[in-house]
Amino acid sequence: MVTNDIISDHEVRIYRLLSAQPQSWFENNDIARLATVARRTARQYTRRWTDAKLLNEMKRAQRYRHQWAKSKDEYGGKLKEASDRLELYDTAAQSKGSECSPRAVST
Repeated sequence: MVTNDIISDHEVRIYRLLSAQPQSWFENNDIARLATVARRTARQYTRRWTDAKLLNEMKRAQRYRHQWAKSKDEYGGKLKEASDRLELYDTAAQSKGSECSPRAVST
């Protein structure tokens, strides 16, 4: 089980990518490129979330692919909440002309 009271913007970006396309399978390189995070960051979260059963994992041609699982895990709910909070913050910041956004959200 993943237990963390602070969720980074990297986690939120990866969550948004995977949960927006729950039927699709992604390799870590794809996740890194599409979520604009480092490959090691993508690997870190896919491993952690696979262990926590938030992601389905498939090994094909010596590579792992990941898909968002239909889990009702508490941490999955925290990721959704953090994503929603960052979206509200980003919307408010854009309306004020600010381009900054928080690096993490406390849940």
